Order: sequence, then structure tokens, then C-alpha cells
Amino acid sequence: MKKFSMLMLLLLGGGVYSYAQQAPVNTRWTLQEAVEYASRHNLQVEQSRLDVMSNQIELKRSKFDLAPTLNAGAGASYSVGRSINPFTNVIEDAAISSQNYFLSSNVTLFNGFSKVNTLRQNQLDLRASEYDLAAVQNDVALNVATAFINILFNQELLASAQARQEASQIQLERTQRQVDAGALPRASYFEIQAQVAGDQLAVTNALNALELAKLNLKQLLQLPADQPMEIVVPQIALDTVQAYEVASTEIYQVAEENQPVIKAAELRQSSSELGVLISRSGYWPTITANAGVQTAYSSLAPDVLPREGSAFRRDTVAIGFTGTEPDYMPVYTIRQQPVDFQDNTYFNQLDYNLRRFVSVNLNIPIFNGWSARSRVGQSRIVAERARLQDTQARQQLRQTIEQASLDVQAAALSYRASQNQVASLREAYRATEQRFNYGSATSLDFNLAKSNLDVAEANFIRAKYEYIFKTKVLDFYLGKPITFE
Repeated sequence: MKKFSMLMLLLLGGGVYSYAQQAPVNTRWTLQEAVEYASRHNLQVEQSRLDVMSNQIELKRSKFDLAPTLNAGAGASYSVGRSINPFTNVIEDAAISSQNYFLSSNVTLFNGFSKVNTLRQNQLDLRASEYDLAAVQNDVALNVATAFINILFNQELLASAQARQEASQIQLERTQRQVDAGALPRASYFEIQAQVAGDQLAVTNALNALELAKLNLKQLLQLPADQPMEIVVPQIALDTVQAYEVASTEIYQVAEENQPVIKAAELRQSSSELGVLISRSGYWPTITANAGVQTAYSSLAPDVLPREGSAFRRDTVAIGFTGTEPDYMPVYTIRQQPVDFQDNTYFNQLDYNLRRFVSVNLNIPIFNGWSARSRVGQSRIVAERARLQDTQARQQLRQTIEQASLDVQAAALSYRASQNQVASLREAYRATEQRFNYGSATSLDFNLAKSNLDVAEANFIRAKYEYIFKTKVLDFYLGKPITFE
């Protein structure tokens, strides 16, 4: 039991140590740091990197597929019983052991350019996967920027709510003194007290929204929820708020040339067209060439073999008889017999049985169950689908840019209107506050003026960050980095 406890302690301790080694020590994040960290640790980015690596391997395979193949092999067998002696071609009842060895090579001389087009297709697929990786990184950067700006927005909302709570608390204390002096009815105190409670609730809600915004960014960065996080607030200057200076058509023209989503769609369309050519290669004949060497060993081989370069003698050998009994007549033949022999050792036999071969093969497709035409038809559908996906990607990009351009224009108008509204309502609130302090305005008038100002300030902050984010989106489509500098 002690050993088990120690083992668990070591395992858990090792896990904690490993996690501590991997967890970042940074608690203050700039937008650039957050984007770079997410690009390195986001799971979708990692999966896209694996896709690139897979296509690199496939491209290398298609390159080597153009080279000849080279294979070697060996076999061994042992048999008992009746079998044909390969040296005498006579059936014998014996135990035979044998081995064989081969080395062969095969090369495709022509197959309708299928292998060449496959190589070109894999090159396009690799480039498309690289653009897919860049597109995923762009999406991650936009998501991180959205979460980052959302934190800035909620931090400013929280600061505004805390300021309103402090002002309400001061007003509550002032009202208490006026009620004690008899300048205001006691009901005014309770109404202001209710306003203070409402402002405290607003602070709590703003704090919760801020924590949720931070949690969203932590999840994008693959950080634990309890990881401390502080955002470095950038210097954002909004001296002039207006519609974006570049028209949506010009932005689209730039984005169409630079966006990796469009590049990947273009490459996949070209790849699918090569797929049609690859499938059409099934209509063409195939020419292949083969070469190799073989040798074998058998235990039935004779004990001696003619020595290489041996001289031969002519022997007369009887091979049978002719005629009828009793007048048989022998039949003779002349055979050349070597005069110099060598021991038939294992390696001598392998050398003696060595065989070399070269062949060229032609395969002409005539009818193969409509398979070639089916593959061509399917590849054309794939090509048409790739063309539609390319068109869809361009349409979606254009619509996104047009929408973002209108959003910037609307955000600019909303920002200016909210700014003017805040300025007017702030003056109205100050006037109402003075009247309330002098007793010429009721607490209802004061609370209404304060509520109107609170809503206007929240709308102003929201319009401000809406404008900031939408302009950053258009900057992104123009190829500019997502920063606040």
C-alpha cells in the first residue's frame, strides 16, 4: 500500500510539475502577445499544421513514385514424398530442401501522365494546406482581437459603473445631511438610497461581464480558468471618427489578392482540374518495364557441376533399341560431356542457377466495367464543386467586407451621436443635481436625469469599441496587422 501511495504521489507530482512547466508565467497580456501565443497553442492551428505535414509527406511520395521500384526477396521450403527432380525431370520419392532468392525492379514508362499530374496535384494541395493554416491563424487572430477588445469594453464599463456608484454614494450622504436639516423630505433619502443599490448592482453585473470576457480570452489561449490575467490597456486615440477612408470595392480587390482563404480555394480548383486529367489517364495504354535476377538452391542437385570454361568431349551413348525380337538393334546418340568438374557447393549452385531477365509490358484498356468513365465523371463533379466553393468564398469575402464597411459607417455615426448625447445629458444632470440640492427638484427628477446619463454613457462606450473593432476588421482585410499602434 505504501508503494502504491508513493507511486501515485510521484505520478501526480510529475503531472503537476509538467503542467507548471507548460503553463505560461505571463499574467500581463498585450494584444500582440495574445495573438502570437494563440497562434502557437490553438488546437485548430495545430491540426492545420498536421495537414501541412501530411501533404508534405504525400508530395514526397509522389516524387519517389516516378522512380523505379526495387525489391528483394527470399524463400525456403522443405518437402517429403513424391516430387519432380528439377535436374533430371524424373519423379522421385525423397526429402527435398530448397531456397530461392530474387532481386527485381519495375518502372512505369507511360501511364497517361497520371504520375506526373499526381505530382503536380500534390504540389497544389500542399500550397493550399499552407494557405489553410494561414487562414486559421487569421481567424484565431480575429477571435483573440474580438475577445481582447471585449475585455477593454467591459473594463471601461466597470470603471464607469464604479464612478457612478461613488457619485451616488456622495449624493446619498449629501441628501442625508439635507434631510437631517429639514431641507428635503425623508422620502428623497430612500429614493437616492435605492439609486445607490441600483448602482451597486450595475457594478456587480459589469464585474461579472468582465470576468466572462477574460474567461473567453483564456479559453482561446488554452489557459486554465484560474490563471491570473491582466490586460495591458493600449493608448487608443479617436481624434477623428468618420467612415472608413477606403471604399469597400477597393478593400475587396486587395483582400481578393491577399486573403489565404481565396488563395486556398483557387489552388483547390486547379487541383481538381488536374484530378480530371488523372482520371482520364485510365483511357490510355500503360507501358511498364521489368528487370531482375533470380537464383535457387536444391538438395537434389548433383554433387558436381561443370566448371565454367571447361572443355567438352564427344561420347557415343546408347539411348535405346529398335526392331523386333530377336533382331534388336541399339540406337546411339552423341553427347558432349564436360571434362572438368567442380564441387557443387551451396554458393556454386546459387551462381550456377543464376537467371537474369528483362521484359516490357503493354496493357491496353478495352473494357473495365465502365470504371474509367465513372472516375472521370466523379472527378468532373469534384472540379465543379471546387469551382463553386471558390465562387462562394469570393462572395462571402465581398459580403463580409461590405457589411464591415457599413458597420464602420454606422458605428461612426453612433459614436458621434452618443458623444453629443452624453455631453448634453451630463449638463442636464449637473443642472438637475444643483436644483435637487437646493430643493427645487425632486429625487425622481434627479434619478431620471442620472439614469438617462448612465444609459447614454454605456451606449457611448459601446459605440466607441464597436467603431474600433470594425475599423480593425477592415484594416485586417487590407493586410494590416491587428494592433492598436
